[in-house]
Amino acid sequence: MKVFDNRNEMLKHYCQQITNPRILEIGVFKGELLGYIVNNCNVGSFDAVDLFTGVTCSGDADGNNVVYYDVGKSYIELTQMYQNNPCVSIHKSDSGAYLNGQPDNTFDIIYIDGDHSYNGVKRDLINAYKKIKDNGYIMGHDYEMNMAKAHTTYDFGVKKAVDEFCKEYNQTIIAKANDGCVSFCIQITKHTIVNEHDSSMNLIYMCVFHQESYINLLQLLLTSIQEKANVNRKTTDILIITSPTFYPIIQAQVSSIDLPLKYHILDIHTLMEASCCKLTIFEYKDIDKYNKILYLDTDVLLNADVNVLLDHDISSDKIYALEEGVIGHEFWGAQFFNFTSYNRDTPAYSAGVLYFRNSSAMKGLFSDINTHINSYMQHHGPPVCLDQPFVVYNSVMQNKCDNQFMKQYMENNPAYVSPTKIIYHFPGGPGDYSSKIHKMTAFWRKCKYLQ
Repeated sequence: MKVFDNRNEMLKHYCQQITNPRILEIGVFKGELLGYIVNNCNVGSFDAVDLFTGVTCSGDADGNNVVYYDVGKSYIELTQMYQNNPCVSIHKSDSGAYLNGQPDNTFDIIYIDGDHSYNGVKRDLINAYKKIKDNGYIMGHDYEMNMAKAHTTYDFGVKKAVDEFCKEYNQTIIAKANDGCVSFCIQITKHTIVNEHDSSMNLIYMCVFHQESYINLLQLLLTSIQEKANVNRKTTDILIITSPTFYPIIQAQVSSIDLPLKYHILDIHTLMEASCCKLTIFEYKDIDKYNKILYLDTDVLLNADVNVLLDHDISSDKIYALEEGVIGHEFWGAQFFNFTSYNRDTPAYSAGVLYFRNSSAMKGLFSDINTHINSYMQHHGPPVCLDQPFVVYNSVMQNKCDNQFMKQYMENNPAYVSPTKIIYHFPGGPGDYSSKIHKMTAFWRKCKYLQ
């Protein structure tokens, strides 16, 4: 591993390994690193991305000399400073939204110094992996502390996210820069997944967090899939997104179920995070294997051949869900809509079952939903229906939802078993385990009796 005295030296060294490198910086603050690179390296282009909103504090590369600064003012200053430099572009944007709008394999170097939380860094790393060129460099600040230079210890989520990313993506840190807040450098080697079914693979996924009793719902759902859904193992995988704590419990509880199960582990804790975890699907490391994606809440049963649904040629710019409620109610986003432009009685839908393509339109929609949630949660508590108002609002605003198609294959809180329905959903209040398990168990008995 190479060790540099500071991040400027490290960045300059790797810039010199590439002819006219395309560089992206995530998290700009006052633009010190941008200025150094532009003035000391031969760059082809430099894109600087930051939210540029509000007053933010930051120290120098050693974590010392902390200052507070209005980064909205920084945006104006940097835009004016580089307005005549064709190599530099300043972007006022969330990093996820910006990266989702860029072609894959675009950048030679990406330096991450934005959201320092575990989830924020992990998201930036996964998004950066898709946009970095093979053999390009992903770097970042605040990996660990060098107390020979730093006067204060900071506890960020960077190291955990970076180490986890390296393990999941089979990457290695090749260099560090020993500022007080140490920078890391990963030279990315992309591992192509070869699979004859890549273009037609389907993914069914579900999430279990926060409430351990929901593992019982998951077990019942998986049992129904095994016995009734006729899953084609050559074309369909099943993914369980869960926590490090629940993972071994789930493995033990579903060990007798014979399905092509995969796992994606996320370290989240709150009910709101648990509800929103389905929106992280495009961060799953193997997501590019799949074409069509079906999300199922755990309070769901399948009672017929799911291939009938998965074989449909659905649009790449629509999310398909079952009509439920109206947008004039807070359960479905009333708090966000401008009703001078929208009718309050416009039909909405349940976010408990979502069917969509792995497409740039859907990636963009999910990114916008996550950005909306993150912004809202900085100043408010969770809505009653958690993620659902955000999902409905953003998809309606972008005309990216279809709440009619699923009616032929799905029913909420059914009274009778129908020969034409594939999916039965048993919604209730978020976290209302007792009601859900009672309804699901009773209905599963009906399904079994009629087989």
